[in-house]
Amino acid sequence: MNRRAFVTGLGAIIAAPLVTAAQPQEGIARIGMLRSEHRALDDRIRQNIANLRAGLQEEGYAEGQHYRINYYAPTNEVDIVKLARMLVRDKVDVIHAIGHVAIEAAQKATTTIPIVAHDYETDPVAAGFVATLAKPGGNITGMFLDLPDISGKNAWIAPKLS
Repeated sequence: MNRRAFVTGLGAIIAAPLVTAAQPQEGIARIGMLRSEHRALDDRIRQNIANLRAGLQEEGYAEGQHYRINYYAPTNEVDIVKLARMLVRDKVDVIHAIGHVAIEAAQKATTTIPIVAHDYETDPVAAGFVATLAKPGGNITGMFLDLPDISGKNAWIAPKLS
């Protein structure tokens, strides 16, 4: 999935509550960004968030007018479960879960709030995040790169080394 497709999908998710909102403040979609590991907002994370904002702006969404991003990083494994539950209790419009532990905590916390997953090390089917790649079901979408079914089809790209 490329950046444009990801941002378009995220834009569609945050646009849904805007359709029925009567008050401007009520129409602001809330994105809860949940990381797996404790990591303060450093330059790399700030750049990732800036890229998300730029992509949403390209799609016509303005921060503060259409959406708000709140960033959460746990201090330990118990904390991430509490943060996921807090996002559900606060009724965010979408959870952007980064890493296996955050995705798992979000999945256990809600079956109704959309979860946009971002994980480069997990097979989503084997982890139980989706039923199958063809028909994922549930409330999780996103980008996973550890996909044996797909990487096996690309085996012809890498030549065998002796």
